[in-house]
Amino acid sequence: MPTVSLGEAVGCLAGIGGACLLNLTARKPLHTGIYKHALLGAAGFYLGTAIDTWNNKKRQEKLLILEDYVRQHPEDFPELEPKKYRDVLTPWSPVR
Repeated sequence: MPTVSLGEAVGCLAGIGGACLLNLTARKPLHTGIYKHALLGAAGFYLGTAIDTWNNKKRQEKLLILEDYVRQHPEDFPELEPKKYRDVLTPWSPVR
């Protein structure tokens, strides 16, 4: 089942809202001109998809740069041994 991202949903709703706003400014009922709702909703969905794709590309590029820096400078990022629960938790004894 395909999922819809937040950007796509917001874009689609913004397109439909824009069509309603056009009808409102023309003093027409909000539901008239359903083709405008469909076209602007589809355009908003496409714009949301493009924005999501661009954001994902930028996020991946940033992650790639950071991983490359960590790989080239291992002395700045030493491997830490995992902590055990006994080292993290404070001693506790019940009070009765």
